[in-house]
Amino acid sequence: YMIRNSNKVVTIGKAITENLVDNYGYKEKIVTCYNGYDENDFLGIKNQSETIHENNFIHLGSIKKSKNRKIDLLINSIEKFVSDPKNQIYNVTFTFLGDLTKDEIDKISNTGLEKYIKIRNPISKKLALKEAMQYKFCLFYGVPGQKTYISSKVFDYIRLGKPILGICSGNESEQILSDIKNCRVSNFDTDNIVKNIEEIIKENYTINTDYTKFSRLNTLKRIETLFD
Repeated sequence: YMIRNSNKVVTIGKAITENLVDNYGYKEKIVTCYNGYDENDFLGIKNQSETIHENNFIHLGSIKKSKNRKIDLLINSIEKFVSDPKNQIYNVTFTFLGDLTKDEIDKISNTGLEKYIKIRNPISKKLALKEAMQYKFCLFYGVPGQKTYISSKVFDYIRLGKPILGICSGNESEQILSDIKNCRVSNFDTDNIVKNIEEIIKENYTINTDYTKFSRLNTLKRIETLFD
């Protein structure tokens, strides 16, 4: 009833749009407008201007919010990567900046990989984004088996301009990141993650500056045009 009597229905993901169209029809009425990033979150944060030589990855936020997403896969993948002698030349580190659970912190601490895995306590979003600008790579961890999964973190990472390693095959986030020139998408498999860590380091990606289409301002402008 609501769709039939609406001028337009706006969703935040293509998978949601497809589901609504499949179930109710009205293809011409249902459109996707991603949430995108808020440029206000980046006010006062200088874009990266110099090359970052350290192969450091940063993951922002929590992991345990989804019961299907566990830190074990990341730990096992990192451990496998750094334990391979040929990867020692990369001097790679992974920083988790955000609200990790005690169990997640204990699992990281028990690996003995303090040289490679760093844990940082939560700070404000603005400070976290400012710190992330000092890292070479962003690490995005999706949710296995959830086709509709999109996180606002994806758009914040895109705005940072950094090369992104997205472990999100099968999520809608995969479709978004696959269209970004300096991103690599991995499935939820240790060997594939290890392979993509190495590939994104070797690829020597440049900073992506084509991000404004994901700004919330542009999203609002698009929504306005829907009702012209």
